[in-house]
Amino acid sequence: MPIYSVYAFGVPSLARTIEDPKVKSKGRWATCPIPGYWVTTPDGKKIVNRRSVNLASWSQGVSNHSKKRELACCLAAYNTAPDSLIKAELAPATWHDPCRYNAVGVNAPKELRDVRGPVLDYFEESASIFTPMVQSMLGATEYNVTLSKNLHAAMIGTIDAVKALENTVKQWEEITERYGREKQIKSWLALKSFYPTTVLPW
Repeated sequence: MPIYSVYAFGVPSLARTIEDPKVKSKGRWATCPIPGYWVTTPDGKKIVNRRSVNLASWSQGVSNHSKKRELACCLAAYNTAPDSLIKAELAPATWHDPCRYNAVGVNAPKELRDVRGPVLDYFEESASIFTPMVQSMLGATEYNVTLSKNLHAAMIGTIDAVKALENTVKQWEEITERYGREKQIKSWLALKSFYPTTVLPW
């Protein structure tokens, strides 16, 4: 009787390695949407919550004090253009994940499918329910580091989970007040506009 090993991963870049023609894993793995758990809505309906966080991104910025702002903006535009990203995703040994609609689902070019496999279809489905990390906002690093430290303290047993969340709320409020609540709300709404399904459907 064969013994099957089951391993789950959540980064489409790994598909390039396990779909390599030289490895035994090629064609021996399956894809699926992000796993979820059952939740009950306020009206008593049960739904599967597959909400997950968009864990990473490639960010570029141009300084207001740059002597060649226009040139820097042109370079950033080139680096993030759909065709440029396809080239980056096809580069040898790259870990650059597909991140535009022209690289996932039915829009994915054949050469990208050859190295990423069927994960591109499910990546599109999963991307539609992602929630963003707190990024592209003033104090983004402070928000994320504060949360990470409190979660780590809870995981190693220094404080309990409830206290970790209470500490995070207090510290996030302090960060928000320091930068200006109204400014932060506008920043969040601008970021959230790229994730229209962030709010659960109830």
